[in-house]
Amino acid sequence: MRSFLFLVRRKRIYFIGAAAVIVLGVAAFLYFGNSASAEQYMTAKVERGNLRNTVTATGAVQAVTTVLVGSQASGTISALYADFNSKVRKGQVIAQLDPSTTQAQVTQARANLAQAQASLSQAKAGVAGSRAGISDARAKETAARSTAQNTQAGVIASEANLAVAKAERDDAASLLRQQDQLLSAGVIAQRDYDVSKTAYNTADARYNQAVAQ
Repeated sequence: MRSFLFLVRRKRIYFIGAAAVIVLGVAAFLYFGNSASAEQYMTAKVERGNLRNTVTATGAVQAVTTVLVGSQASGTISALYADFNSKVRKGQVIAQLDPSTTQAQVTQARANLAQAQASLSQAKAGVAGSRAGISDARAKETAARSTAQNTQAGVIASEANLAVAKAERDDAASLLRQQDQLLSAGVIAQRDYDVSKTAYNTADARYNQAVAQ
């Protein structure tokens, strides 16, 4: 019975302690919450002056709009017509390169072109000379062929004349032998024999001339 009363009293003490803690917490919240939300005032002396608006920032300065300008030309810039954050228009010249190197290249290219044109003219002249030489050689070849044809024709004619002369000589020689036999037999006169001998001598002279030609 005593143990039971002791437990009841002990639970009652715990309950009363917990209730006291809750009450203290609520009172502290109400007190400090009202004091924190209370309005506070600051007083200062009225002075006359200029209004200033100051803005501070940290970090790297960057342009509002960045435009990438690319070009295939390279060289030393001799003049610059725009700076950072400058307003530019379409077609406006922004920078100018040093034209001395480019002008030297253009001059060299023109000199190379002139030399190439001179070489081309010389080559054309050489081709014209070669064509003239070829034409001359062809003309000489044609003349040589004509001469060879004429020579061949002359040779053929000479051979034909030689054959005719040989035939005439052989015929005259045969006739001369017959006349000699007839003269020995006393059938013909001496004059007939002499005519046949003269004809043989003439035919023999023509044959020897044809052989020489």
